[in-house]
Amino acid sequence: MNKHLPDIRTSIDNCFADMDVRPSLQYKVLARVRGEVKVKKKLSVGLVLTIVLALLAVGAAAAVLLSMQQLVEKEAIPMANEYAGDMYTAEDTNALLQLAQANGIKLSDETTTQIEYALSQGAGYFKEEMLMAMAKAEFGDYPDAWTLEQQKWFDDVCVAIGFISQEEKSIPEGGETAKTPIVQAANEYIRRAYDPSAPLDDPAQYRIGVQYLNGDADGEYSGMYWSVSYAPLSLEGAEYWVYLRDDGDVLGDVVRPGLQSNSTVVNIRTAYNRMFGSQETWNQTTLQSFRQAVMNASDTTSKPYLCLARTTYPNIPDNAVSQEKARALAAESVGLDTAAVQGHIFLIGSQPNPVWKVRLVQGSTQWSVELDCITGEIRSTRLLDNADTKWWMEMVLWEVSDDVEKHWTDNSPSVG
Repeated sequence: MNKHLPDIRTSIDNCFADMDVRPSLQYKVLARVRGEVKVKKKLSVGLVLTIVLALLAVGAAAAVLLSMQQLVEKEAIPMANEYAGDMYTAEDTNALLQLAQANGIKLSDETTTQIEYALSQGAGYFKEEMLMAMAKAEFGDYPDAWTLEQQKWFDDVCVAIGFISQEEKSIPEGGETAKTPIVQAANEYIRRAYDPSAPLDDPAQYRIGVQYLNGDADGEYSGMYWSVSYAPLSLEGAEYWVYLRDDGDVLGDVVRPGLQSNSTVVNIRTAYNRMFGSQETWNQTTLQSFRQAVMNASDTTSKPYLCLARTTYPNIPDNAVSQEKARALAAESVGLDTAAVQGHIFLIGSQPNPVWKVRLVQGSTQWSVELDCITGEIRSTRLLDNADTKWWMEMVLWEVSDDVEKHWTDNSPSVG
């Protein structure tokens, strides 16, 4: 890792750089250390050595204290370009993780967990995902809500590591101020085409993201154009994307409705994922709310509806086996090392006790284990194949999803 740190000479120069606004002070300090200026009380050799060592110590600290952008430009990009492929080596992944921590760059808990799991497998982490995680730590969790300058910087980073072949983002004439009339044009279009009363300007109800894209690099439309996204902050709000030229002319749009009286199970799941993140992260309260919403879905003959209608998500009993213990018992039941396992866990209602359903992932292989949440007794184990990985299957008991699969018939109207 030392090969990637700035040399000590540069670090010392950086220490004195902050003194440029007072050059006379800089020269006096240097002159006194060199003994070129007579002072009333001559400094001892030991004191001079102490000062020099202190300056070196400050320089060494400065070498470590990098901003996120400096760390990416000086450390992460050169590492990425030392070898081909989409992933850092395990050694470099660990070095970047340690550098981020040492420089106060706090990666999300989810990313840190994923990186630590990869390292436990002797593998590295994806280059672009590592750099994105660092950028999010400083710019925010939503890249389309970053400033245009921040987006352009990260786009340049992706080009520098070979993740994309050419620039996909740009900064328009007028810079950040050019966004204002574009957003206004997008607002007017949505209200004219979809919802006259859509509260698009209310930051408590919508998060707006704006990008300026080079469609000739990798885009839906040719030439430069704008993408304006509207992420609702409620389950009922619709999600919008509007694509426009510099003059405000609308090229196209995409709309995803919020929860409505005729929403399908998939629509409801999409709304919940948007609001609460991936379903694997939902707590029992969110699972209970989701299941209640699904009971009002319009597609009552679909497989996910039929499975969820026979499923409940009780509160976790006070005497329940902990998630960590449940994961360890599940891993042991299929002969896995718990430390090397990554997976998700749901508490599902059953008799006589609720069941922990644990999905275990090691490499490209996946298992599902169901165990009694009170006694820890293993109820079932299953080596998963493609037929077992439908999103709703990990949220319901196998006896339920197996029974629905066995008896389900397609009642949808024929086409043509």
